[in-house]
Amino acid sequence: MAPPGGAGGQVLSGAGGAAGAGGAGTAGTSAVCPVGQKVGAPTLSTDCQIAVRSIDPASTCGSTDCAITRALDLTCTAPSAAPWISATADGAVVLVRTSYSDINTAGDALARLMTVEAADTRVEDVPALAGSLAALPAYSILRSAFPTTPSEAKWLFSGETPGITAVRGTDAGWTRATVVPLPNSPSGDGPILTDVRMVDDGLGYLTYNMRGYSEPHLVTWDGSCWTDQLLGEPYVEAIVVDTDAEKRPWVAWISTEYPSRVESLYLRSPSGDTQNLLANLTADAPGAPLRLLPGGLDATAAVPAVAAKFSDGIRVLSNSTDSGWQSLVLPESATAVASAGDCPSVQPSYDYGNHCAGMTICTEQFSGVGSGFGLARTQSGVAFVAWVTYSSQGTYALKEAADGGEMPQWYCSWTETSGTGTADLVVARLTEPEPTLTHFRFVMGGAVRYLTNDVAMVARGDTLVLAAYLSGDAVPTLTYLEIDSTQLP
Repeated sequence: MAPPGGAGGQVLSGAGGAAGAGGAGTAGTSAVCPVGQKVGAPTLSTDCQIAVRSIDPASTCGSTDCAITRALDLTCTAPSAAPWISATADGAVVLVRTSYSDINTAGDALARLMTVEAADTRVEDVPALAGSLAALPAYSILRSAFPTTPSEAKWLFSGETPGITAVRGTDAGWTRATVVPLPNSPSGDGPILTDVRMVDDGLGYLTYNMRGYSEPHLVTWDGSCWTDQLLGEPYVEAIVVDTDAEKRPWVAWISTEYPSRVESLYLRSPSGDTQNLLANLTADAPGAPLRLLPGGLDATAAVPAVAAKFSDGIRVLSNSTDSGWQSLVLPESATAVASAGDCPSVQPSYDYGNHCAGMTICTEQFSGVGSGFGLARTQSGVAFVAWVTYSSQGTYALKEAADGGEMPQWYCSWTETSGTGTADLVVARLTEPEPTLTHFRFVMGGAVRYLTNDVAMVARGDTLVLAAYLSGDAVPTLTYLEIDSTQLP
């Protein structure tokens, strides 16, 4: 097996061929067979801390019996974003992106790796996830794939670095590869990493779409090479991959058909058969994020369950042999936003003045359901969906500000001076005929102004492991939770 690497790898292309284990060949496949390039291992962070979050069973869980068995807060000097979580043998790892606090590196980001074990926790910086010639962009998408056995290889991925970068760690050290290179295109459109599933060190899959035209791609790792397949037509808004019990890849993506502008939700089987799940279910347009669960809701279905956000809430699409495709809408999950107060709503412009409407301070009440959600199934064969509902009030100092050089764009800058609120983590057990909801209420240390897409969830045995933002905008804190699903109604 060749470890991943950077320069010196081999790039192969052809008119077709196999796409790896379980994948169907398709025209225009190409392969990258990299040679290992040694990089430094992750190092302990100096500006991030992990602290135990105190849980009051009565106020958070509504009773003295609380299903939350562990709660930790990750706080860094700069706000973190876009968490990705992987379960391990006795804990989990959370990969997040934070901006640099140094003004000289504004617009760049640093990958942080939070490791939770039974008796230990730590947070490390992963500078190797940046490209060899460029910094990690502040908007880069990060993914991780950690094994349940500590001696097996660990994988970390970043998008737009440029291209897609993989960092692999073993007892022998860490190496880095560009697994999807930046295309030789005058437009400069590059690959956007969307999802990763590593079965083991010799088999794995990732998905991406191209910026601009947004065609969906599936890339397969066979232990030596990454084989890239074009799966369909543009324009893709979200694409995910996961593997079934036979280690085969299933892929789902949302795309817009042109010129009709009709939204479609496609599911592709390991054999390459593709179906539009919206054809016989609903005309409503889905949106990101998108979640995929091979084996369906109870691990016995021949095809995966698929979940996406619709205008009426999170819909979980599942298919059983007896009844065919069904659509379950989760109550309380619609992304409804409500705001009130006296804060100005003047739009940015190139003209100086009056963007704060003559005000120096204002108050805003804000509430709504976050756009992100997680989908996972426990070893007992029970599926769960989780999302967050926010409600807050904040007071803000206002100041005229501008971005840009020769032609600055002026706007009203808001700085929170005080705030409070609650974040309700909603966990839905997907039972028949209606889901059963459990609410966990967290008191926030500040207000919120924006709904986030930052909820990640996996299952470790019968434990649900989550990462979500439950502290408000002013406190750059990510909360890690372990929930005993057997205690949920």
